Amino acid sequence: MRKLVGVIASLLLAASVDGAADMPAFKAAPPMPMYDWNGFYAGASFAYHSGRTDDVFTNRAFVYPITRDTFHGSFGSIKAGYCRMAASPVVLCGEAGINLGRARGTSYAFTTSVQNTYIRTTQTIDWLFTAGPKLGLAIDANQLFIYASGGGAVAHLGVDSTSTVVGAIGSGSASGTKGGWFVGAGMERLLTSYVGVKFDYKRVEFGGLDHTLTGGAVVSTSRIVDNVFSAGFNFHFNSGPVYAQY
Repeated sequence: MRKLVGVIASLLLAASVDGAADMPAFKAAPPMPMYDWNGFYAGASFAYHSGRTDDVFTNRAFVYPITRDTFHGSFGSIKAGYCRMAASPVVLCGEAGINLGRARGTSYAFTTSVQNTYIRTTQTIDWLFTAGPKLGLAIDANQLFIYASGGGAVAHLGVDSTSTVVGAIGSGSASGTKGGWFVGAGMERLLTSYVGVKFDYKRVEFGGLDHTLTGGAVVSTSRIVDNVFSAGFNFHFNSGPVYAQY
């Protein structure tokens, strides 16, 4: 009986060894690409501006309440920058860009409905330049970059006003550049090692233009708040993905 059991065990062991020899060789999983954010980049995007102005309309000693002070507009944007992954997954970039287009809004200040007199001001933003750092994290095999941003801003503004208020009938205009600052956030996903799509938001603040109409009324703009929403793409001038080693 013992000899029979031994013979059966020997046959089973030989069969398992032969089966293992017939199995295909195990192949290691291919290395996962880890995208590299180091290097220069440039891109373009479509931007939508929506904001408001903080205005005060006065006629000598009289201050008029403002009924509307919002503006909107579409812009095209071009940007360029440089990124560095000092300690993965942390990415630090410096970026500068300019938005070209026009955002426009009209503000009204009325006296009484019986008189139906008003001061009307139309304000425009013709271009906006921003520059500053972006700091964030690269996740999902470094394909997705989520960041916060901030820095300085410069915009070209225009303002045109008219008054039909009795005793202050007249008009006036002004234009010039104003400096300010911005904060924001955004994200970019690499579609290839060179091309990425991006979505970005910036809140920009800067001072407005004050001017006096020929009839004596004064328009003072203490602050302009501009919300900029943009979507576009970047082209990265780097060497492509690096591969994680296992």
